[in-house]
Amino acid sequence: MSLSVLVNGVELNDYLQVTDLRRGIGPERKNSLQKLGMTHGEQYLGYSKGSTTYEMDFILRYDLISKRRELAGILDVSDPVPVIFGDEPDKYVMAIPDGDTNVDEKHFFGYGTIVWVIPTGYSESVSETQYIANLNSDGVLMMKIENNGTETTELSFDATMTSDNGFLGVVGPLGAFEVGNAAEVDGHTYQRTDVVAKNSLRPSDEPNWELNSTKAKTYYPIAVSGIPNRFGEGSFNWTGEGPVPVFPANTEACWVGPTLYRDIPSNSNGINTGNFEAIWRCNFRTTSPKQMIREEFNLLSGDSVVATAVLRDSKNTKSEGIFEFLVMPPDSDVIKTMISIDLKKATGSWYDVRISRVGSAITFRLTQIRKLGTNDNVAQYNWQYQKKFTVAEMADVPITGTTYWPHARFNNALVPKLNSLGESITNFVFRWINVDKWADDPNRYSADDVLHYDGTTGKFYVNQLLAMNDIIQGSVDLRIPPGTWYVEFYYSDFAETPIVTGTLRERWL
Repeated sequence: MSLSVLVNGVELNDYLQVTDLRRGIGPERKNSLQKLGMTHGEQYLGYSKGSTTYEMDFILRYDLISKRRELAGILDVSDPVPVIFGDEPDKYVMAIPDGDTNVDEKHFFGYGTIVWVIPTGYSESVSETQYIANLNSDGVLMMKIENNGTETTELSFDATMTSDNGFLGVVGPLGAFEVGNAAEVDGHTYQRTDVVAKNSLRPSDEPNWELNSTKAKTYYPIAVSGIPNRFGEGSFNWTGEGPVPVFPANTEACWVGPTLYRDIPSNSNGINTGNFEAIWRCNFRTTSPKQMIREEFNLLSGDSVVATAVLRDSKNTKSEGIFEFLVMPPDSDVIKTMISIDLKKATGSWYDVRISRVGSAITFRLTQIRKLGTNDNVAQYNWQYQKKFTVAEMADVPITGTTYWPHARFNNALVPKLNSLGESITNFVFRWINVDKWADDPNRYSADDVLHYDGTTGKFYVNQLLAMNDIIQGSVDLRIPPGTWYVEFYYSDFAETPIVTGTLRERWL
């Protein structure tokens, strides 16, 4: 049986019989030497490898004219083609015939020699070896490669993204290759304001409030007389621009009044901590020393009151407005300040009450409104008072609810009309401010993108589209010498580990 010779998939055995194949040992080698001055010998500068040549003797049997014509067509190639010799069926050479292939005809036989030139000088494996990258003990994505050939060869790879990613870097034994942008980030942070409560306290707003709820709390459960205040008794008439409190009769030395309670929703991150501003607008006044009233605006953390503003005239000897501001950190002492004004000299009865937190700073602000502006701001005012407390324990206290408690009829004292219609609270706003948010920026590579690098051509593709501009300047081909080597793959810190498979076609000299 003649030696099988497959040329570009065509079996030459169908036309000829190989009688001898001379392949030699390795390709042509040329050394570079340099004479240095008067020294003995020469300095070795390196070497280069050239092409290699195979000489294949053959014999044709019978039907010589037809076989010569068909062989001429098979061997007439413009570029090297794969040639597989039967004694090494797992390898091929990229070869091209060289020179004249003469046939010496004798009777019914023809004798000749085909000279194969292999420009690369090496054979290659018919099949590629596949490798999979895995995370090592240091968390580095690494691929172990065994090149069992005798010549350096190129590594190709496919990397399937499992998340957004900005770059892919590959470090091999003979250099590095990188695509994308290692400095790319996944997104950016920004701040926003979350308005989670905005109540006008018109009749349509009544369902947003709980009347005399068990969740309502006060910092002032016991009157100065020692008698418990009648907290959460009474009702409101919802008829105008604000509810009018209805106070039960009371002859005791304590206060009585209904409550309005509502939950404070969390911010857009789902938490009830952080910076905030709470705003109540209300009416407050007395027109006679015989009138007495207190209005409490508080913020709750669970069942505990943690911040309170109080507007009160609790003396039946003169019309004096006393305004108290209290911070009550959990498991800590109460911090309090107050101011007073002569209500006979006060102008107007409409007030803006604010409690805000920025970090550990709690700020109270009381404004007597002359004209309201936009975005819940006071455009003009008659007077304003502001007090800031820095309380480290308050920095991370959750805010979960608010209570409004107007109370009167201490010893059945006269009840003032808080404005001309008797309306109390008219607006409530709660907003979380400077809420940290994250915006996901588009990245160079997205989940399910497939990055393909062809080591033999040096071309790079993304989803089968050529993307040579992605290759970072200075990248080199991923060449793997004979032996066992490790190739490392790097990707963006924010990215999930990609799925990387490599292919390598071994070569032999």
